[in-house]
Amino acid sequence: MEGLEILEDEDKDAVSEPSYSEEGAEENEGSVLALSSGPHVLWAKVPAVYLDKESGEYVFIIEACFVGVGVWELVRRYEDFYDLQINLLSQFPREAGNTGDKRTLPYMPGPVENVTETVSKTRRINLDAYLVLGILVIIGI
Repeated sequence: MEGLEILEDEDKDAVSEPSYSEEGAEENEGSVLALSSGPHVLWAKVPAVYLDKESGEYVFIIEACFVGVGVWELVRRYEDFYDLQINLLSQFPREAGNTGDKRTLPYMPGPVENVTETVSKTRRINLDAYLVLGILVIIGI
């Protein structure tokens, strides 16, 4: 990926090319969530974070497997996840714990002023867990 510098993950050297098939959907690497039935998302994970040399921002690679579609690879900034979190908290007050019910939406730390490689690597791990917890909330586990 031109303009991007990979930050190595101890468990994975680089992002694998998406397969665009459901083969391997039952694999369970790292914190990949594999489901045999349920909503359209089978699993999702954040295998890598990169420094975009053009923008100077860190971006996260997301791999998601969808029923009948296969694996998609997405590139998003942390702010994109945070904006999603704010929208979810607003749109789903019960799940956000704002109506007296127990909160079921996962927690997510807010943005920070100085984003470093260390911060981004930690965020990658946390975002990976956030996606898994989010899928569990969606399917009601």
